[in-house]
Amino acid sequence: AERTIEILHLGDRDALHKACRNAFANYKARLFEYVHSKANGTSNEILENMKNGIRGEQHPSVWYEMKRYYRNGWLGNISRELHDSFAAALGDGVMDW
Repeated sequence: AERTIEILHLGDRDALHKACRNAFANYKARLFEYVHSKANGTSNEILENMKNGIRGEQHPSVWYEMKRYYRNGWLGNISRELHDSFAAALGDGVMDW
């Protein structure tokens, strides 16, 4: 167990925070790309592949929290653009992703 903690840097909170920030940036970029693609008439098959890409990202708890912030109306305080992207994607069941 100690070796696993060491190898994965589980005791290094800075590494965890950095990973979460990176995951947030990745989810945000993927959502922006999805909304842009949807607005430009991209096929449903490609849009579904994009959703699957989001589902397959690392740190799914970050995506869960982003959705929770959106549902509770807090996301606009962090990023109005991100809030609007969630709103644009909602028609596709983004909350089920």
